[in-house]
Amino acid sequence: EATTVLQQAIRDTEGGTPAMAILLADVQMQQHHEIEAEQVLLSALDRFPTDESLYAVLLAIYQPADGGPSRLNNDVKRQVARLKTRLVRTIPNSRLAQLLRAGDLAADGQVDRAETILKSLLKDNPRDLEARQLLMQLYLRFGRRDDAEAFFQQMYAATPKDRDVLTMG
Repeated sequence: EATTVLQQAIRDTEGGTPAMAILLADVQMQQHHEIEAEQVLLSALDRFPTDESLYAVLLAIYQPADGGPSRLNNDVKRQVARLKTRLVRTIPNSRLAQLLRAGDLAADGQVDRAETILKSLLKDNPRDLEARQLLMQLYLRFGRRDDAEAFFQQMYAATPKDRDVLTMG
């Protein structure tokens, strides 16, 4: 069984790597062992507190991309808040921390500050799909249709065959 092999590999390598923990958690999630997957990831996060990928996977478990409820039965809101706080304190300049900060600022109505963060992320990586989507959502949510249109045109001009850009329009 894949779970047993991965668990042994993690033990044999004195805690494994973040990638090994993510792989094990993925297998456990597919087997509907959500609590075990969460524990594997939290344990790995204790060993590798600056590994952004572990935070990203945990947040995905707590907040599924499809918008549905978490498959975990614990207090997810509290877990998400704790994890976000830990991320921002531990690796405040990471991409994920910046995305979360932009989302929080937008939620507080601080649109200009959120926009600045997202544009900075896109300056560093123009193909950052999540930053693109958040910036477009920001513009649309706050009625800045001209900015949304200009942003779409800018992205389209830079990468006209990029499917992600085409789905933004």
